[in-house]
Amino acid sequence: MYEAEKVYQKDHPDFKLNVVETPWEDIQTKVTTAAASGDLSTLPDILLMQDNAFQKNVISYPDAFTDLTNSGIDYSQFAAGKTAYSVVDGKNYGVPFDNGAVIGCYRTDVLEQAGLTVDDFTDITWDQYIENGKKVLDATGKPLISMQAGECDLIMMMLQSAGSSLFNEDGTANIVNNDTLKAVMETYKALKDSGVLVEVNSWDEYVGSFVSGDVAGTVNGCWIMASIQTAEDTVNFNMGQ
Repeated sequence: MYEAEKVYQKDHPDFKLNVVETPWEDIQTKVTTAAASGDLSTLPDILLMQDNAFQKNVISYPDAFTDLTNSGIDYSQFAAGKTAYSVVDGKNYGVPFDNGAVIGCYRTDVLEQAGLTVDDFTDITWDQYIENGKKVLDATGKPLISMQAGECDLIMMMLQSAGSSLFNEDGTANIVNNDTLKAVMETYKALKDSGVLVEVNSWDEYVGSFVSGDVAGTVNGCWIMASIQTAEDTVNFNMGQ
């Protein structure tokens, strides 16, 4: 966001962007409260929102969001699948913040203790991932990854990587008899039961777990790199799509 400010300031030198970091749960509460009260002045001009929360918010609180369809933004420059999240009734209500790529990030110093390298995590199945994770756990006592309890981030990423979704093309729910979803949930359970994945209680704990080296890595959207770069020993991280 600060880089975007610099770009905009080239033509608008007096522009100042005030960035306020707010937990996602609080953002959702602020949107709901402001829309319900009819007082949108408490909301910022721009807010970041998870893809899978966009539709419900625009549909539930249409007055809180601006139609950007004819704003001059060239949406053809973004991946169609990414842009579609913020399209409601054929109109654009958001701008993609990243390209949607998911990356695996690993602490090479921890992997080395288990006799592994990033190559051992390249083009593998989830079963192989779990087996590698067990080696890391046995050698170092550290889980391979962590996830925030009660959040479906990893399940959604796994589901989409397998070409499936919680919704059908016509917008109806795709949950009952969704064999891919069943396989994904079984894999998630296997990750957790094996100890390869550990669940934490909050987002701060999640970020802290891999920044501090309590876990050997993470799997998330490419934007997680910003959090990784806060680690003092970032040199030990290897990131691959």
